[in-house]
Amino acid sequence: DAANLAGRHPLIGFYLGRPEAAFAAITLIMSLALIVFSAISLRAIGQGPSAAEWAIWLRRFLRLHGPGERRRPARQVWANPIAWVEARARVNRFGGILARWSFVVIGVGLAAVLLLLYHNSALPQMTVQSGTVSQDRVFRWMLLGVLLVELAIIVLVAIYMSASSVSREREDGTLDLLLSTPITPNQYIWGKLRGLVSFLGTMLSVPVLTLAMVAIYTVIGDWLQWPQSTVSVSTSAGARARAPLLYREVVLLLPLMLVPFLALCVAVGMSWSLKAKDVLGAVVPSVGILGALMVVLGFCGMSVVEVPLVGPMINAFSPTTNVVMLLDPWQTIDGFADAPGSGRLGMTVAAFVAGAGYSFIVYVLIQGMVRGFDHTVRRLSGTT
Repeated sequence: DAANLAGRHPLIGFYLGRPEAAFAAITLIMSLALIVFSAISLRAIGQGPSAAEWAIWLRRFLRLHGPGERRRPARQVWANPIAWVEARARVNRFGGILARWSFVVIGVGLAAVLLLLYHNSALPQMTVQSGTVSQDRVFRWMLLGVLLVELAIIVLVAIYMSASSVSREREDGTLDLLLSTPITPNQYIWGKLRGLVSFLGTMLSVPVLTLAMVAIYTVIGDWLQWPQSTVSVSTSAGARARAPLLYREVVLLLPLMLVPFLALCVAVGMSWSLKAKDVLGAVVPSVGILGALMVVLGFCGMSVVEVPLVGPMINAFSPTTNVVMLLDPWQTIDGFADAPGSGRLGMTVAAFVAGAGYSFIVYVLIQGMVRGFDHTVRRLSGTT
């Protein structure tokens, strides 16, 4: 009101006393300035190089792109140009960069906040029929939820990008241009796979970094003797034992299985993309097949969870049950608390088996696509 504005500068009084009019005035001045600047710049450019020297100087001062200038050195294309295009050129748009790095920042930030709350024992209290749940159990449940959401997003992005990789090029005519170059079907298919997996590497680093933060916290806590860095587990004899909050090798075991699985998602999406005429016809079956695969493997893994060695191997083939097993092996692997050394060895073997199995399946799928590439492309184009 007028009493509070007494003694202030007239512009400040106008800004605080009449905010709507101040907003209109500020935006009007900014719009006029931009219009005048654009009009003068365009007129100077149209009159020739000599009249546009001041505009060029202004662009250089503002570090904007000017005529004949290059803001960065030329890009180095990989040996396989298809892989480079999929991994670099098509995803370097502003929207793609913003979405990808926002995912990284939000995911790592959530993990850091969750870890800080756990360290300060500030996580919400949860109760079950047997009583109050411990803070470390609540932390693992919340961490599991964050990881599963991240993995679901990564898998969906992998399916969508791969399922639209070939069909979109067929729709816009790019595939016909590529087929007129010396690029072979082997280079094309393997390049697509390599490029898409390389692009997903940035997103894949989020769950890996999340587990790495927890593992580093466990190591530092063990060194400084923090009670939060260890958990209390129950053995088969009913005794209580102390165990680390997270085993260190988990940071390596997750990508050992997850990278080949993402490659499988890409291979399945590319297979349907090669056969389908449009993007929708490739995305829907890809999501259905991979979703059914994860559901079946998840139910099979949970049903044989108590079988030594076989249970961890089947659980390792599904990303969902694999993350559950890595975060809480004492509840998902029978006898883990009694013999943690054997249990950790079983998790490691299971991760290697799952990675090797998915890698073999990916190789078979890709080779099949390479062999039938020419026939499929000609059939869909109507030349056969």
